[in-house]
Parts: sequence; C-alpha cells; structure tokens
Amino acid sequence: MSEIEEISVDLIDEPKDQQRIGIDEEKLHELAQSIKDHGLLNPIHVFANGPRFILIAGWRRLKAHKLASLATIKSIVLPVDALEADLLRAHENEFREDINPIESAIYISRLQEKHGKTVEEISKLLNRSVVYVRGRLDLLNYPDYLIEPIASGAISLGAASWLNRIGDETIRSRYVGFAVRGGITASQAHSWFQSWDLGVVGQNPDVPPIIPESSTNAYQPLKADCIICQHSDELGNLGMYYIHPACEQAIRSTTPVNDSQNEENKISTP
Repeated sequence: MSEIEEISVDLIDEPKDQQRIGIDEEKLHELAQSIKDHGLLNPIHVFANGPRFILIAGWRRLKAHKLASLATIKSIVLPVDALEADLLRAHENEFREDINPIESAIYISRLQEKHGKTVEEISKLLNRSVVYVRGRLDLLNYPDYLIEPIASGAISLGAASWLNRIGDETIRSRYVGFAVRGGITASQAHSWFQSWDLGVVGQNPDVPPIIPESSTNAYQPLKADCIICQHSDELGNLGMYYIHPACEQAIRSTTPVNDSQNEENKISTP
C-alpha cells in the first residue's frame, strides 16, 4: 500500500487541461469546514513532476484545503506516466456519484485525441460499453447552448438527445430556452421533437411548443397476428408454440378459424 505523505498545497499543480466544468461553492465551503474540524479522511492522489506534483484525483479536496488556508494536504504519490494519470482521472470521473456527462465526454475525448486510443480501446480501459463511449463523444458535437445546460444538470441526457434531433437551428435554440426556463422531461422533449417534425411550430417565442395529440402517453398494447386465423390481437391473448413449417402450411390450408372460435381461443390459449 502506498504511503500517505503531507505535501505542501503550493507544490501541487492542477493539470493544464483540467476538465472540471464547475463547482458548487456552497458545498465547497462545507467541505473546507469539515476538513478543518475533522481532518481529511481520503488523501488526494498525485504524481511527481520534477520537484513538484501534478494532481490526479482530489480536485475538490485540494480546493477546499486552499479555501481553508491549510498549508499541507494528505497525498499519495503514484508512480504513473501521463497516460496512466489521464486514465485514473477518467476512472474517478466515471464512477463518482455526481458524474457530469460533459466532463465524462471531455475525458474520453482526451484519451482518444491526446493518447490515440480507439473507441474500442477506451471502452475496455473504462469498463464501459462501446455504445456508451460513442454516446459520450457525440455529446461534444452538440451546440454550445445545449452542452451548457447538460453540464449544469438543467437538461437531462434523454431530453437533450431529442432536442438535438431538431434540424432547424433557430427552433432548436428556442426549444432549449423553453426547457431551461421551465424544465423538461425526456418524454416532453420527444413530444417537442414530434411537434417540429410534424410542422406544428408556434411563432410566438414566448410560448412553448404544441404537443401533438398523437404523442400522448396513453398505453399502447403490443399486438401480433395469430398464425392460424390471421386476426391481430394483444400478445397476452396469444400463445407461443413450436411448429414445423410443413405443419404450419398444412394448418393454413384448412378452413380458417371463424371469429367465434377465435374468441374462444383467447380464453383457452395458455
């Protein structure tokens, strides 16, 4: 186990391309007070860079120490290179409770661009699916006015995905403004996308989009055709059978089941 050292906060540098987007000042002050009262329970991680050190993990803890005017901070010095340090930062970001999807996207992009890693390689390094990694990278192609509310938590990823599909830049920007001011769910954003797709777009910039009647959340049962009578019905009223193609063809060539028999089948089908 690596030793814990007391290192001067003045000797610890943040990465030049620090990816953190913002910080809750109130929570930072609370952390600073907690550290002053009870000490630091979880040391930060750094790696040596000549006579100085570069931060790997523990950005808020380092900020809190400086805010509390504490001269030193408990640290663990890891024997890693730049790639390993970036990978550790990405891991810390991915698996913390308050993960920021935009920060996650920037870290993943850093691994791809700075270190030449492919999407598949990053997927394995972070223990994430390829779909997840591609989705994060796609976020960086969103317009800035949509990236910012995602980063701040004002708009969820699900809602942002639907809003980004709106092809008209002016309309999309207006809809994002509505979402930031009034809040929005992924379902509502889907409806707003449908309103644009169907051409139902209001001209008043102060009025939210009209939600088409076809986009209501009413329950839509799953249906399929019976292989015997060809009547469409809910899946709950149909049974699942294993049947040879030749046997199916033989059954289909017989007299079709009438409607009254079909009603009886709904009751007797397992």
